[in-house]
Amino acid sequence: MIYFFWSFYFILSILISYFIRKLFRKRFYKTIFYSVSLGFFLTIWFSYPGSKNLSPAFSIFLIDLMQGDTEGINRLLRPFISCVFVIIILDLIVSRFKS
Repeated sequence: MIYFFWSFYFILSILISYFIRKLFRKRFYKTIFYSVSLGFFLTIWFSYPGSKNLSPAFSIFLIDLMQGDTEGINRLLRPFISCVFVIIILDLIVSRFKS
């Protein structure tokens, strides 16, 4: 069941990011907004410090925001930035080969 959830979550994240990409005309905006939205949804991290359980950073961010915990938000920045950077590079490589 957990594999079904993660598969569904990844497919839904890619679809949402794809539709966000379609909102823009310029290639630069498409790349940036696609990468940020996909990175925001696809970044996974530990549920809480010291845990072995992984969960989407999006849900951790919402929970930390409701609790008023700014330390939790700071610990999510590194994986989020790394994920966005990798997606930007992959998008540029794919678009280079595509054209």
